[in-house]
Amino acid sequence: MFRFLNQRLALFMLLIVAAGFVAARPSLPPMLPLSSEPEREKPENSTRVETTEASPLPAEPAVDPSAWVRGLLHGYEPTLVGYTFQEGDEPFLDFSISLLLPLFHDRHPTTGNMASVHSAGYRPGGIYPFFAFTGRAGQYIGTRSSSPVVGKRFNPLLSLRHWMGEYHPHNYIELVGAHESNGQWIDDPATFEEVRGLRGSLNEARDEISRGWDYLGLNASWNLSTSGDDDMRLQLKLSHYFDTGPAQGDAEEYQSWEGGNDGKRRRDVDGIQLRWDFNHPIRLPKWVPPWLETDGRTSITWLTGIGRPLAYHTFEIEAGMAINKLPIVMWYRYGYMTDLTDYYRKLQSAGVRVSVWKF
Repeated sequence: MFRFLNQRLALFMLLIVAAGFVAARPSLPPMLPLSSEPEREKPENSTRVETTEASPLPAEPAVDPSAWVRGLLHGYEPTLVGYTFQEGDEPFLDFSISLLLPLFHDRHPTTGNMASVHSAGYRPGGIYPFFAFTGRAGQYIGTRSSSPVVGKRFNPLLSLRHWMGEYHPHNYIELVGAHESNGQWIDDPATFEEVRGLRGSLNEARDEISRGWDYLGLNASWNLSTSGDDDMRLQLKLSHYFDTGPAQGDAEEYQSWEGGNDGKRRRDVDGIQLRWDFNHPIRLPKWVPPWLETDGRTSITWLTGIGRPLAYHTFEIEAGMAINKLPIVMWYRYGYMTDLTDYYRKLQSAGVRVSVWKF
């Protein structure tokens, strides 16, 4: 549940984003005055500067327009839409959106061309602030009464990112401060039982149990490709979840009145994550139309708790292909953190989705 402190923090973040938006706007050249008078002739004895081939005027440095992503917003985590089958739940339409917004600057490199990056303003060793938001929801179309849309994850964060070593957009380290919740409201047993009776469904009542944490994170990303392309990437995420945080207050985790005897703290099952993404070519017969560009895509994720490393494990694999640049993948997950409500339960889930890794 969002308390008064959360509202003040949300307003503070909104002001920061607005300031970053203003600061990130490209500057416009000064306007020249309009005049209908013809240009007056200068006296013959006035000083005249002539430009010759031997002494050309200095030219403005060329900026490669492909050095930076068009527009202001960029991807942070994969943005996706798909259909999910989850153990102990009804199937649902699953969609997430994840955006990254530069604060007080307009720098977000997307090319490995060092010269272009330098001309566009990239400073080796610089630290760049960002605001990011990831949201997830599910719509139970035909599997629950009235096909409700249920919020599952809301994750605003502030990031300080530093690009490491030889420049590549996927070679960076970042420090993040974040809040993560499911946006729900039930936090006591009496309300839970009342809603369960009204809904007539345990799952629907459980989906309205409030979860929330504040955390600090240290993330790192490495480009492992030897060809210079974005075809192989390794990511490490370390997250420390506070018992009491500035935005959340007391963390909202599993409570005994929820039932079951498998409750755990989030830090027991989450906080250390490794993800390996890679693309691989797929050979197609010559009769396939040339517009049908196909590229294989695979991702493997391993997760364990930062509070009890190696005590609990989660594995997820995605495999699919980009068909005419539309990335369609099938996935399977076994372990914890299927969603924030059931973060502590060991479950299986699978599905198919269109997953956009970058834009």
